[in-house]
Amino acid sequence: MLVNRLNEDKELNIRVNGELLEQLKDVLTSKKIKLSTRKRIVRCFVLSTVIYASETWTSSRDAENKIDAFEMWLYRKMLKVSYKNRISNEEVLNRVKAKKKLLSELKNRKLQYMGHILRSSGLQKQLLEGKVGSRRLRGRPRNTWWADIRKWTGKSLYDLARMAEDRTKWRTMASRASKGQGTT
Repeated sequence: MLVNRLNEDKELNIRVNGELLEQLKDVLTSKKIKLSTRKRIVRCFVLSTVIYASETWTSSRDAENKIDAFEMWLYRKMLKVSYKNRISNEEVLNRVKAKKKLLSELKNRKLQYMGHILRSSGLQKQLLEGKVGSRRLRGRPRNTWWADIRKWTGKSLYDLARMAEDRTKWRTMASRASKGQGTT
């Protein structure tokens, strides 16, 4: 479990600090390209690469902070605004005319994947519903994939399985939970 957590952190670091950003640096900071076009480039190439296969990650507070900081770093890079200029993140978001959405997109993808698993009848569903018979190690329990879902929705596995049967109801719940609006 600890090895898996370290691999996820390592993978996130590689994606956030990867070569793609170095290659796109000139495009992101170019004044010859309209800001709206640069935002589309970021959304299509950078953000999709960062959250690729994130449905299987267990989230931690550090990883969430890193994702938020990365998104703000991109917007600051596009505007050529340094942290030394003492311009708040809200002001940067206003200038870019955007909202922070990378973390909510990650949560939404994870919730959509959960619905897919609950509607299926394969091995993934059996693994999700099964229990491993072993003693728990000392110390604080590790965060699990299922604990993230439970925290975001506030519902039990049984309630979520019932809700997943209706796709439109599930999509509405996933969208609201990923934005932190709670579920009904």
